[in-house]
Amino acid sequence: MTQQARDRTFLPTTQTVLADAITQLGAAEQAASGIEPAGVTETNQQRRTLAAIRSALDAVLAAQRAVQTDAPSAVTSLRSSTEDLATLSDQLQKAEAGE
Repeated sequence: MTQQARDRTFLPTTQTVLADAITQLGAAEQAASGIEPAGVTETNQQRRTLAAIRSALDAVLAAQRAVQTDAPSAVTSLRSSTEDLATLSDQLQKAEAGE
């Protein structure tokens, strides 16, 4: 979206990337929902994970609506969602490794 906002990419390219993001987030939500948590800690982690995925999905959907008319308006929420998902991913990897 940053590149789109600066007219440094083609609109169909940006639209394809956003559509792919929606597909991937949907798959991530389905995978996270399918896990049976073993205890309170895992239940809370699953809730946080699903909330972060849904927030990212909302940001991508908003970006899809804004891409043609106001691409810069979507950059902040997309960036924030990306950072949240990266942080969560790091936490899950550490937990999985037993750190």
